[in-house]
Amino acid sequence: MTGPIYSFYDSFPELKPLRDKIHILFASTHKDHAFLSRPTKDILREARDAFAQQKRIVFYNSSETFIPQLVHKVQRVAELLHEIPREFLFFSVGCPDGQKFYDALCEKHKWPNKLNILSSHMFEYSIKTFFKGAEWYLGDESYKYEVKRKDKLFVCFNKLHRKHRLQLLAESIRNGWIHKSYYSFEGTDNWINKMKFHPISEQDKETILSVKNIFPLRLNITEDRINPVNLDPSDLIYHSNSYFSIVMETIMGPYDPKDYLLEYMNTLFLSEKIYKPFAFKHPFIAFAWPGTLKFLRERGYKTFHPFINESYDDEPDYTKRFKMLIEEIKRLEKFTDDQWLEWQENIKPIVEHNAKYLRELEEHRCGPPVDHLFR
Repeated sequence: MTGPIYSFYDSFPELKPLRDKIHILFASTHKDHAFLSRPTKDILREARDAFAQQKRIVFYNSSETFIPQLVHKVQRVAELLHEIPREFLFFSVGCPDGQKFYDALCEKHKWPNKLNILSSHMFEYSIKTFFKGAEWYLGDESYKYEVKRKDKLFVCFNKLHRKHRLQLLAESIRNGWIHKSYYSFEGTDNWINKMKFHPISEQDKETILSVKNIFPLRLNITEDRINPVNLDPSDLIYHSNSYFSIVMETIMGPYDPKDYLLEYMNTLFLSEKIYKPFAFKHPFIAFAWPGTLKFLRERGYKTFHPFINESYDDEPDYTKRFKMLIEEIKRLEKFTDDQWLEWQENIKPIVEHNAKYLRELEEHRCGPPVDHLFR
């Protein structure tokens, strides 16, 4: 369990001197933690033992945003721990404005407000850590964004099947992008059999099933790298030889109960998918929650307007935003070689700034230091 603990304290470095006053209680979806299947009485016993030592209790879930099953169980546990004051109970999540979101949930569901929320940019931290340790990539920091003709239009990684990823896959098949780009999509037999559960149009289903024999499309998944959340030398070619990334974030719009995959609450959530292009000096188009680009700019990164039309980020309607994203890909696809060279010259200082900024970041919490809450 040292990995998650390490990332927690690097996200909140001011808490490192206070470790002896903190108890990390794992509350994520990871199979090694098994929080949802762990007996509640065992969790209560662990929390009460920690409180008996006057330790603050952190329900650790920094690698995810708010997931209903987890939130409800943590909330129920917190309520059962009626003898423990609120100032001793914390819930860590990997999304911005976590306290505001939790407070709204308490008001909506009439819950006792029992938890202090610790929000952090955990995936930003993990990609920065991989980035700083990637000597194969950095070397003497001579890696530069190359302005040149590139063989592929974009790179797009997809592993788990979600509504917006299926919709883009159908568009990519119809528009021929799947052959012009580096494109991954698992498309296992099990997934093909469950197509009826996905909340996409019949036209999109027919389009995907018409080419089902091409799946799985794999880029950076191997037997030794089943979940490619890290940076690896094998990823370089996909970024150096394509013009831009299409980032298919975990959440793009409101959760649809018809989707049989893991349910997420409706929040902005940034995973490793959006930070990888920063490390690889690659511009991107983000199929993500509205306001994602605005948030990144507020964080200190630069995005790509006017060289990429980013008005989609301001559109709250999922369907309209999806169409705007598709139209922007179509616009860029029409560029001539000369237009691409000019475009890259404009993009270069932006991607160089983002890589440098990510590498030099030292704090990955959302908001000011929180050590005063643990004294």
